[in-house]
Amino acid sequence: MGLFARATGACFVLVACTTTKVDPTYCTPDETMCHGSCSALYKDPANCGACDSVCGPGFVCSQGTCAASCGGGTTQCGQSCVDTRVDRANCGACGVACPPGEACSAGTCTSTCEGAQKLCVVEDAAYCASIRTDNANCGDCGVSCGAEHGCVDGACASACGGDQTLCDYCTSLSSDVANCGACNHACLATQLCELGACVCPSGESVCGATCVDLASDAANCGTCGSACSGTCENGTCVVPIAVTSSPAEAITVDSSNVYWIDATGAAHQTPLLGGLQKVIGATATSSSVAVDATYVYWPDGDGVDMVPIAGGDIATQSLAQCTSAREVVSDGTSIYVACASSVVAFPAGGGASATLAPNESSPRALAVADGALFWTDDAFDVRRVGTDGTELASLTQMTSAVGALASDGVNVYFAWTDDVLAIPANGSTFPLVLASGLSDLGPIATDGANVYFVDGTSLARVPIHGGAPTLLDPTFGGIAIAVDTSSVFWSTSTDIMRYEGK
Repeated sequence: MGLFARATGACFVLVACTTTKVDPTYCTPDETMCHGSCSALYKDPANCGACDSVCGPGFVCSQGTCAASCGGGTTQCGQSCVDTRVDRANCGACGVACPPGEACSAGTCTSTCEGAQKLCVVEDAAYCASIRTDNANCGDCGVSCGAEHGCVDGACASACGGDQTLCDYCTSLSSDVANCGACNHACLATQLCELGACVCPSGESVCGATCVDLASDAANCGTCGSACSGTCENGTCVVPIAVTSSPAEAITVDSSNVYWIDATGAAHQTPLLGGLQKVIGATATSSSVAVDATYVYWPDGDGVDMVPIAGGDIATQSLAQCTSAREVVSDGTSIYVACASSVVAFPAGGGASATLAPNESSPRALAVADGALFWTDDAFDVRRVGTDGTELASLTQMTSAVGALASDGVNVYFAWTDDVLAIPANGSTFPLVLASGLSDLGPIATDGANVYFVDGTSLARVPIHGGAPTLLDPTFGGIAIAVDTSSVFWSTSTDIMRYEGK
């Protein structure tokens, strides 16, 4: 805090805190006389940093500089950047002025000050002064130590003791956030001063003029300035895009929409970013859905129903070779169907069907990639066949049931007991464990760089060559999962979710 100055012609007379009102103007310690009026140069847009320095339209006065936005943890009130914790005219919020004789402390108007501070009053204005260390109010209001002395324990001293340095007061440059490493080098509002360096609290990073937790800050999710319209979890944005009245048990995506089959057999569609949700069919007899450039497909008894993406009538593809169609997948050219004891195919949009793998033992977990189909069966095999019906083979046989399965054409990834494993798509080597010691493994998916899986109630990923799994969401409890080039989509018992920036 500075001195109270009383104008007397061409000079100024220094006076202490007084209750005697003297007719020219008195200024509080954070103000400067500009043409006979007191101005807070650090926030006054008409006198920003100096008398008559005016901030133009669209600019604010921030810490004595005209700027496009407020910095240093301050709040914009009009064209002024203020600290609402101590600003008497904006105490706690813009426009909340403290009554005469009260100071603003911790965002609240008060007639008493905390700790070793003392309420100092000039005219109707008041502020809290740290009288043990404040060079302008050393021991009492208005007692100035001048430029050559420091205030030490409420008394003016010619030198500071110990490892302290005289700035505007005696202080330790290693820990003072207002003088960190050097006099008048202030840290940001939420930073700490440690060993003379301004640092953010543990786990936080500097974004603009403040410290934020990039793992959870919706305005800076993962990186500074990356805004999240949902919840920021572990630095990635999680957004609900649809609410389901019945859990979605199968899910797939294309470049525009998310499609799912719910527990009642209804097929749904909604845009990737959320929006209008519509039912496109209600005839599914099994939890599986596929899409190509024109149609959406799902199992219906011994056949497959299909409906145009743009809307229209449902058509049924009959499959003479199929008993109980269970799962469908698409590669954009053909639709592949896992039946009770065979794998069959028909052209996209409908046409003559063909059997690719007869006499199979209840094929399931069907996946297609790079000219081949993959599935598992009741014999605990992971099997494959070319989309042209050639090279039918078993890639590996496990000792117990194989769970969910996915492929990128290079490898086949599958869940088995407590592990996520990978095996080359041609079966040339034994399976490799990518992640182990998991629990209650659910659906999996891959984008060619990572494998995404549900571990109990958690959504996680692991690199396709193995490594430490990364927890993406600890509480999502997924039922079905799908990926595209930028996001992971999954269903919970009540929502369809999108995880951005995977």
